[in-house]
Amino acid sequence: MSSVACGGGSPGTPTTTAPTQAPTPTATPTPTPTPVALTCTLSSRVDCGAGCCRRGGSPIFDMEIQAAQEAVRLESPHLFAADGSVKVQDSVYTAAVARKITAMFGLCAMGGNKDHSTSDDEVAVKRDQKLSQNVDIILGATRQPSIVGRSTCQPASF
Repeated sequence: MSSVACGGGSPGTPTTTAPTQAPTPTATPTPTPTPVALTCTLSSRVDCGAGCCRRGGSPIFDMEIQAAQEAVRLESPHLFAADGSVKVQDSVYTAAVARKITAMFGLCAMGGNKDHSTSDDEVAVKRDQKLSQNVDIILGATRQPSIVGRSTCQPASF
């Protein structure tokens, strides 16, 4: 006797059906948000000079300064020597860090300026007009980016 295919009257050859795969959905690319640079929204103040600034104070802006220093290191390697030290003029480096602080955090920041209460190796940072800090961000003769010391100014010095 011959075998009969199921549902039919005649012998058939076994058929195999390949499993059907569900179509792979095409991933919709996630749009990369365009970074929005923040800005300082405070007006500038007349420099109070040394009269409103005192050495020391709690480290109010250290986290933002360190993040900005790292961003400048990654985005502007031409500012640094092979050993990581700052190879450009202090005021060039501190201005780059100040711009990055403002762009990343919206804080008002200014690079070192001999005509101001900050020295060339400092960055001045403020969140409001009540207080600012001048922070030394280049370590002496080694010229390594760092946070060495600060002066706290009340009211804000710039």
